[in-house]
Amino acid sequence: MKTLLTLVVVALVLNAAVRGATATWSHYRFIDEAQEILTFGAAQPPAELHADILEVAARRGIPLTSAALSVTRNSSRTIATGTYSRVIELVPTYPYTATLSFEVDALLLGAAPLDGRPRN
Repeated sequence: MKTLLTLVVVALVLNAAVRGATATWSHYRFIDEAQEILTFGAAQPPAELHADILEVAARRGIPLTSAALSVTRNSSRTIATGTYSRVIELVPTYPYTATLSFEVDALLLGAAPLDGRPRN
């Protein structure tokens, strides 16, 4: 009986670890893709970058809404921030709502600022 209880506890801990790690891995892969969008999309307007990040989120199953994502550009620096909630079932039939947020930025080097102002 003690062995069975130990196996159940180990299975619950492994289940929680795998589900939590899967959600975290998905979040960091999404952040990486958002970083790439900002880095390689320096010539695109912020509205296009916003749409591209939302498209990646939808493709990855990230429940990010348009209102929860902000993409701004200040001179040669582009910043994207966002927050979303994701339900993770750590223990079977017990959902846990995790609130995840991110902030990525990209700096355009070696070119004039995109807003047309001269460099100092």
